[in-house]
Amino acid sequence: MKKYLFILAFFICQNAFAQTQIFSSNVSGTWSYISSPYIINQNITIQGNALLTIEPGVVVKFKPGTKLTIHGSMNATGLPNQEIIFEANDTTNWYQNNTTNGGWNGIHFLTFQGTGTDISYFNNCILKDVKYGYQTPVASCNALTVNRKMKVQNSKFYHNTTGSGIYNSEELFLLNSDNNKTIEINNCKFYDNFSSLAMLKSNNNTSGISHVHACEMNNNNGGSVFYGYYNNFKRCLL
Repeated sequence: MKKYLFILAFFICQNAFAQTQIFSSNVSGTWSYISSPYIINQNITIQGNALLTIEPGVVVKFKPGTKLTIHGSMNATGLPNQEIIFEANDTTNWYQNNTTNGGWNGIHFLTFQGTGTDISYFNNCILKDVKYGYQTPVASCNALTVNRKMKVQNSKFYHNTTGSGIYNSEELFLLNSDNNKTIEINNCKFYDNFSSLAMLKSNNNTSGISHVHACEMNNNNGGSVFYGYYNNFKRCLL
Protein backbone atom coordinates (compact mmCIF):
# COMPACT_ATOMS: atom_id res chain seq x y z
CA MET A 1 0.00 0.00 0.00
CA LYS A 2 2.80 2.43 0.87
CA LYS A 3 4.42 1.73 -2.48
CA TYR A 4 1.25 2.66 -4.38
CA LEU A 5 0.76 5.78 -2.29
CA PHE A 6 4.34 6.84 -3.04
CA ILE A 7 3.82 6.33 -6.77
CA LEU A 8 0.56 8.32 -6.67
CA ALA A 9 2.22 11.16 -4.74
CA PHE A 10 5.09 11.19 -7.25
CA PHE A 11 2.78 11.69 -10.22
CA ILE A 12 0.75 14.36 -8.41
CA CYS A 13 3.93 16.30 -7.57
CA GLN A 14 5.31 15.82 -11.07
CA ASN A 15 2.14 17.28 -12.60
CA ALA A 16 2.16 20.18 -10.13
CA PHE A 17 5.63 21.28 -11.27
CA ALA A 18 5.32 20.38 -14.96
CA GLN A 19 5.53 23.11 -17.55
CA THR A 20 6.32 23.29 -21.24
CA GLN A 21 8.39 26.08 -22.76
CA ILE A 22 7.39 27.06 -26.32
CA PHE A 23 10.23 28.65 -28.28
CA SER A 24 9.17 27.65 -31.82
CA SER A 25 7.30 30.24 -33.88
CA ASN A 26 5.04 27.62 -35.52
CA VAL A 27 2.83 25.42 -33.34
CA SER A 28 0.55 22.44 -33.97
CA GLY A 29 -0.34 19.06 -32.49
CA THR A 30 -1.88 18.64 -29.03
CA TRP A 31 -1.23 20.60 -25.87
CA SER A 32 -2.06 18.26 -23.02
CA TYR A 33 -3.23 18.94 -19.50
CA ILE A 34 -0.40 16.91 -18.02
CA SER A 35 2.20 19.17 -19.71
CA SER A 36 0.48 22.42 -18.68
CA PRO A 37 1.18 25.28 -18.23
CA TYR A 38 2.61 26.20 -21.65
CA ILE A 39 4.94 29.20 -21.54
CA ILE A 40 4.97 31.23 -24.78
CA ASN A 41 8.33 32.97 -25.30
CA GLN A 42 7.74 34.61 -28.71
CA ASN A 43 4.97 35.22 -31.23
CA ILE A 44 3.46 31.91 -32.31
CA THR A 45 1.51 30.99 -35.45
CA ILE A 46 -0.69 28.10 -36.53
CA GLN A 47 -0.01 27.79 -40.24
CA GLY A 48 -2.67 27.24 -42.90
CA ASN A 49 -2.80 23.44 -42.96
CA ALA A 50 -1.91 22.96 -39.30
CA LEU A 51 -4.16 22.12 -36.35
CA LEU A 52 -3.54 22.84 -32.67
CA THR A 53 -5.77 21.02 -30.19
CA ILE A 54 -5.77 22.23 -26.60
CA GLU A 55 -7.10 19.91 -23.90
CA PRO A 56 -9.47 21.00 -21.10
CA GLY A 57 -7.74 22.53 -18.10
CA VAL A 58 -4.63 23.67 -19.99
CA VAL A 59 -3.14 27.03 -18.98
CA VAL A 60 -1.25 29.01 -21.65
CA LYS A 61 0.97 31.82 -20.33
CA PHE A 62 2.30 34.49 -22.72
CA LYS A 63 5.47 36.51 -22.20
CA PRO A 64 5.19 40.33 -22.68
CA GLY A 65 4.47 41.43 -26.26
CA THR A 66 3.70 37.94 -27.60
CA LYS A 67 0.56 36.80 -29.40
CA LEU A 68 -1.08 33.84 -31.13
CA THR A 69 -1.99 34.17 -34.83
CA ILE A 70 -4.09 31.46 -36.46
CA HIS A 71 -4.19 30.81 -40.22
CA GLY A 72 -5.06 27.13 -39.81
CA SER A 73 -7.28 25.63 -37.10
CA MET A 74 -7.27 25.77 -33.31
CA ASN A 75 -9.66 23.62 -31.33
CA ALA A 76 -9.72 25.02 -27.80
CA THR A 77 -12.58 23.14 -26.15
CA GLY A 78 -12.61 23.24 -22.38
CA LEU A 79 -15.21 22.03 -19.89
CA PRO A 80 -17.33 24.02 -17.41
CA ASN A 81 -15.12 22.81 -14.56
CA GLN A 82 -11.91 22.66 -16.64
CA GLU A 83 -11.67 25.85 -18.63
CA ILE A 84 -8.73 26.56 -20.91
CA ILE A 85 -6.95 29.71 -19.71
CA PHE A 86 -4.99 32.15 -21.87
CA GLU A 87 -3.20 34.71 -19.69
CA ALA A 88 -0.04 36.75 -19.12
CA ASN A 89 2.94 34.96 -17.66
CA ASP A 90 3.44 37.88 -15.26
CA THR A 91 0.96 40.73 -14.73
CA THR A 92 3.42 43.08 -12.98
CA ASN A 93 3.05 46.59 -14.51
CA TRP A 94 -0.14 45.63 -16.34
CA TYR A 95 -1.63 49.04 -15.49
CA GLN A 96 1.25 50.99 -17.05
CA ASN A 97 0.29 51.98 -20.61
CA ASN A 98 3.82 52.82 -21.77
CA THR A 99 5.29 49.32 -21.34
CA THR A 100 4.44 45.89 -22.72
CA ASN A 101 5.32 44.32 -19.36
CA GLY A 102 2.45 42.75 -17.51
CA GLY A 103 0.42 41.64 -20.52
CA TRP A 104 0.38 39.98 -23.92
CA ASN A 105 -1.09 40.71 -27.37
CA GLY A 106 -4.11 38.44 -27.75
CA ILE A 107 -5.44 35.71 -30.05
CA HIS A 108 -6.12 36.40 -33.74
CA PHE A 109 -8.17 34.00 -35.88
CA LEU A 110 -7.34 35.42 -39.31
CA THR A 111 -8.73 34.24 -42.66
CA PHE A 112 -8.54 30.44 -42.88
CA GLN A 113 -5.79 29.42 -45.30
CA GLY A 114 -6.05 25.64 -45.10
CA THR A 115 -7.10 23.35 -47.94
CA GLY A 116 -9.43 21.25 -45.78
CA THR A 117 -12.19 22.10 -43.34
CA ASP A 118 -11.66 24.66 -40.63
CA ILE A 119 -12.48 23.04 -37.28
CA SER A 120 -11.60 26.00 -35.08
CA TYR A 121 -13.58 26.21 -31.87
CA PHE A 122 -13.30 28.38 -28.78
CA ASN A 123 -15.45 26.94 -26.00
CA ASN A 124 -15.24 27.17 -22.20
CA CYS A 125 -12.12 29.32 -22.32
CA ILE A 126 -10.83 32.28 -20.33
CA LEU A 127 -8.90 35.09 -22.02
CA LYS A 128 -7.39 37.78 -19.78
CA ASP A 129 -4.47 40.17 -19.17
CA VAL A 130 -4.20 41.43 -22.77
CA LYS A 131 -2.59 44.88 -23.19
CA TYR A 132 -0.32 46.53 -25.73
CA GLY A 133 1.68 49.26 -24.08
CA TYR A 134 3.53 50.34 -27.22
CA GLN A 135 4.48 54.01 -27.44
CA THR A 136 4.10 54.02 -31.23
CA PRO A 137 0.97 52.90 -33.13
CA VAL A 138 0.66 49.22 -34.02
CA ALA A 139 -2.11 47.49 -35.97
CA SER A 140 -4.64 44.99 -34.61
CA CYS A 141 -4.67 45.95 -30.94
CA ASN A 142 -7.36 43.43 -30.04
CA ALA A 143 -7.69 40.88 -27.29
CA LEU A 144 -9.56 38.59 -29.69
CA THR A 145 -9.87 38.86 -33.49
CA VAL A 146 -12.24 36.58 -35.43
CA ASN A 147 -11.97 36.87 -39.21
CA ARG A 148 -13.70 33.65 -40.26
CA LYS A 149 -16.83 31.55 -39.76
CA MET A 150 -16.65 30.08 -36.26
CA LYS A 151 -18.26 29.87 -32.83
CA VAL A 152 -17.03 31.40 -29.57
CA GLN A 153 -19.08 29.96 -26.72
CA ASN A 154 -19.33 29.75 -22.93
CA SER A 155 -16.17 31.80 -22.45
CA LYS A 156 -15.04 34.65 -20.19
CA PHE A 157 -13.06 37.75 -21.19
CA TYR A 158 -11.80 40.03 -18.43
CA HIS A 159 -8.84 42.14 -17.28
CA ASN A 160 -8.03 43.25 -20.85
CA THR A 161 -7.23 46.70 -22.21
CA THR A 162 -6.39 48.26 -25.56
CA GLY A 163 -3.27 50.28 -26.09
CA SER A 164 -1.95 52.41 -28.93
CA GLY A 165 -3.39 51.20 -32.21
CA ILE A 166 -3.60 52.62 -35.71
CA TYR A 167 -6.27 55.02 -34.40
CA ASN A 168 -4.54 55.42 -31.00
CA SER A 169 -7.14 53.08 -29.53
CA GLU A 170 -8.61 49.83 -30.78
CA GLU A 171 -11.65 47.79 -29.86
CA LEU A 172 -11.05 44.86 -27.55
CA PHE A 173 -12.94 42.27 -29.60
CA LEU A 174 -13.04 42.48 -33.40
CA LEU A 175 -15.39 40.41 -35.58
CA ASN A 176 -14.91 40.45 -39.37
CA SER A 177 -17.38 38.46 -41.44
CA ASP A 178 -17.95 38.39 -45.19
CA ASN A 179 -19.14 36.22 -48.10
CA ASN A 180 -22.17 34.87 -46.21
CA LYS A 181 -20.03 33.67 -43.30
CA THR A 182 -21.49 33.86 -39.80
CA ILE A 183 -19.60 34.45 -36.56
CA GLU A 184 -21.43 33.32 -33.43
CA ILE A 185 -20.67 34.61 -29.93
CA ASN A 186 -22.85 32.65 -27.53
CA ASN A 187 -23.24 32.69 -23.75
CA CYS A 188 -20.03 34.62 -23.08
CA LYS A 189 -19.16 37.09 -20.32
CA PHE A 190 -17.19 40.31 -20.83
CA TYR A 191 -16.27 42.22 -17.68
CA ASP A 192 -13.59 44.41 -16.08
CA ASN A 193 -12.18 45.43 -19.48
CA PHE A 194 -11.20 48.86 -20.83
CA SER A 195 -11.33 50.29 -24.34
CA SER A 196 -11.77 53.94 -25.30
CA LEU A 197 -13.30 52.90 -28.68
CA ALA A 198 -15.57 49.90 -28.03
CA MET A 199 -15.76 46.56 -26.29
CA LEU A 200 -16.90 44.74 -29.42
CA LYS A 201 -16.65 45.93 -33.02
CA SER A 202 -18.29 44.05 -35.86
CA ASN A 203 -17.43 44.61 -39.53
CA ASN A 204 -19.74 42.63 -41.78
CA ASN A 205 -19.37 42.94 -45.56
CA THR A 206 -20.85 41.17 -48.61
CA SER A 207 -23.64 39.42 -46.67
CA GLY A 208 -21.52 38.45 -43.68
CA ILE A 209 -23.14 38.60 -40.25
CA SER A 210 -22.26 38.40 -36.57
CA HIS A 211 -24.62 36.83 -34.02
CA VAL A 212 -24.13 37.77 -30.38
CA HIS A 213 -26.53 35.76 -28.23
CA ALA A 214 -27.14 35.50 -24.47
CA CYS A 215 -23.97 37.37 -23.52
CA GLU A 216 -23.25 39.49 -20.45
CA MET A 217 -21.24 42.72 -20.47
CA ASN A 218 -20.71 44.49 -17.17
CA ASN A 219 -18.23 46.72 -15.36
CA ASN A 220 -16.42 47.60 -18.59
CA ASN A 221 -15.05 51.11 -19.06
CA GLY A 222 -14.14 53.48 -21.88
CA GLY A 223 -16.04 53.73 -25.15
CA SER A 224 -19.22 52.17 -26.44
CA VAL A 225 -20.30 48.59 -25.87
CA PHE A 226 -20.96 47.72 -29.54
CA TYR A 227 -19.72 49.36 -32.72
CA GLY A 228 -20.57 48.08 -36.17
CA TYR A 229 -23.22 47.40 -38.81
CA TYR A 230 -25.27 44.52 -40.29
CA ASN A 231 -25.29 42.75 -36.96
CA ASN A 232 -27.64 40.55 -34.99
CA PHE A 233 -27.50 41.13 -31.24
CA LYS A 234 -29.96 39.11 -29.18
CA ARG A 235 -30.54 38.80 -25.45
CA CYS A 236 -27.41 40.67 -24.42
CA LEU A 237 -27.33 41.75 -20.79
CA LEU A 238 -25.45 45.05 -20.47
